[in-house]
Order: sequence, then C-alpha cells, then structure tokens
Amino acid sequence: MEDPHPFMSHRTVRLSSNPVLERNPVRSEPSVIPSHTRLRTLCLPCPSNGSITRVQVEHFIMQWSNQLIRAKGDIKFAAHQETQLMQFAGKRIYWEKTRADTDDSYIVLIGLDMDIDLIKQSWARLLPSP
Repeated sequence: MEDPHPFMSHRTVRLSSNPVLERNPVRSEPSVIPSHTRLRTLCLPCPSNGSITRVQVEHFIMQWSNQLIRAKGDIKFAAHQETQLMQFAGKRIYWEKTRADTDDSYIVLIGLDMDIDLIKQSWARLLPSP
C-alpha cells in the first residue's frame, strides 16, 4: 500500500512499557517547516497612453532579475498600438500579442527579498511626469 503522506517522517515513540506499542511508528511533521516570509509581490501600474517602450520594460525587469521569481503584465505600447502580454520566468522575458482590450496596463512582480520601495522608485523614474 502506498504511503498517503510521503512528506511525513516515521519515528518510533515510546508510548508505554508495552513492546507491541513501541514498534508501531507514529507519524510526525518534519522538524523544519520552510518559511515564505521572504516572498514579496508588487503590482506596478503602466501608463495607459503607451509612453513606455518594450526596451525600457525589459531593462527594468532584468535589473531586478536576481530577486525575481516571476513577473507578468499587460502593457500597452504606442509603437505597436496594441497591448502585449509580458512574462518573465527562468531569467527570460517572453512577449506575446494579446486580445486584451483594456485601459489598465500593469506589471506584477513576485520575488524574494525584494526592496519594494527601491523598485517603486526605479519604476517611477521610467514613467513620464504627469
């Protein structure tokens, strides 16, 4: 019979002086549980007028690539007069045309130990002044 909980360890625990009970393994949780407190997410708005370029977005993403796990967003570019889906995974950026007809352009970043304030400041420097 297959173990339904392969991630759980087996150990013998002395329940009593009864030798039969001592031989029965008791399931217990692993002693170290991974922490996800270093994981951060951030949503950055993109200008809906298409004033940001694909090269700027790629440079920005790669600037933070050591901290990023994933990034994704719908970005409107003036040069193409279309919205494109950007995805960052495995240290690579992928682009594809999308039929999304929305005024909301954004990028979502997921990473470890990201300095949210520093990333926001860097992003704000790319955007045109209002």
